Amino acid sequence: MEIFDAKNTPFLLTTEAFEIYSQCMYQPTFDEYKNELTELASKPEISIFVCTYQQENAGIIVLSARPGNSAEILGIAVKDKLKRLGIGKFMINSAAAVLGLKNITAETDDDAVNFYRRSGFETKAFIRHFPDADVTRYHCSLTLFQNEPR
Repeated sequence: MEIFDAKNTPFLLTTEAFEIYSQCMYQPTFDEYKNELTELASKPEISIFVCTYQQENAGIIVLSARPGNSAEILGIAVKDKLKRLGIGKFMINSAAAVLGLKNITAETDDDAVNFYRRSGFETKAFIRHFPDADVTRYHCSLTLFQNEPR
């Protein structure tokens, strides 16, 4: 497995990338996806990586830099047929190494919270209030490089 910086690559605006990353979005059209990724790629604090697995584009992770060598995962997705092979965890660890991160956070739902737990994140449930319903969400946090010399 390898990751590469895909922020300014044509791949991000392909149907293949849409099929992977649209899992992170709520019922997007291809145009909505393209608009969101174009906007994200225009922001200097955003990093976008693609993971390849056996010469195939397998996953996408989008992170937003935060103060103190931290970042928030805005979205992470792996092709359905390649899930449960460690690609998501590999993307998190590899992106953290490339960016020199000490902490990574994410917000997720019931469908993905176990992925974050298996990847070493601590999780804490909270209620997010939407106009039509209250939904359980999870704040996920991963501290890296805990054993650094002081």
